[in-house]
Amino acid sequence: MSAMYENEPQRSIVCIDMRSFYASCIASLENLDVMEVPIAIVGNFQQKGSVVLAASPPMKKRFNIRTGSRLYEIPPHPDIRLFEPKMAFFVRMSMELVRHFNLFVPKEAIHVYSVDESFVDLTGTEKLWGPPEETARRIQREIYAEFGIPNAVGMGPNMLLAKLALDLEAKRTDFAKWTYTDVPNKLWPLTKPVSYTHLTL
Repeated sequence: MSAMYENEPQRSIVCIDMRSFYASCIASLENLDVMEVPIAIVGNFQQKGSVVLAASPPMKKRFNIRTGSRLYEIPPHPDIRLFEPKMAFFVRMSMELVRHFNLFVPKEAIHVYSVDESFVDLTGTEKLWGPPEETARRIQREIYAEFGIPNAVGMGPNMLLAKLALDLEAKRTDFAKWTYTDVPNKLWPLTKPVSYTHLTL
């Protein structure tokens, strides 16, 4: 590690995102594969203009239907499965996921960011569970095995880098670990330099 980062926090924090959470919950309830079946959660079947609240990856890829689309935009295709939301079930599933995290760390080490995303601080768990990266991958596997919910995990020495690892890499690769030294190579190229040539003094 570079000496310039030696005074920065060096924790083992993961940011865990449940992929297509609402669609994944419905898929688990209906014994469907969320990564194979085109699924859409629609606010109200009785209103053609009702909003799509969630869509599975195949629904997005094959039919270009995603969150914010309208019911009338969904084509009449035999592969498509439509469901109305089950909010109580979604919240209960979210709570069960947090309880699963609690098997590995105390509650104070869990920060629920949203219904489908949480930060978990694995710092100091080495003696119980082994290297934090292996523990993170174990949690990832168990979530899919027990709840049927595919997920992506970003890991970093603080919450910001864990979140960046998740959003900028792990959502494509399922798992990514960033350190401070990754910032120049992975983050800076994404920022566009500001041009001041058009300004007049």
